Amino acid sequence: MEVGKGADNGHIFIPLPLRKKYNLNDGDTIIFEEREGGLLLKPRSKLSVLMGAYTEDGLLDDLEKLREQERSLV
Repeated sequence: MEVGKGADNGHIFIPLPLRKKYNLNDGDTIIFEEREGGLLLKPRSKLSVLMGAYTEDGLLDDLEKLREQERSLV
């Protein structure tokens, strides 16, 4: 188990071993999901990782939806 720390401004410090393990970098988006008894934090998939994964017909719409989600976070 790793322990992080919170700051007055709402920032959360994720321990270095976890940042390395999950390839988290400055500016990456983290998803906060409420669960019974706490929060689940998980890195959001980078759109660039998903590029090329959509080669079948009909899946291009899914990629467009992901792009819109990315734009809404900025």
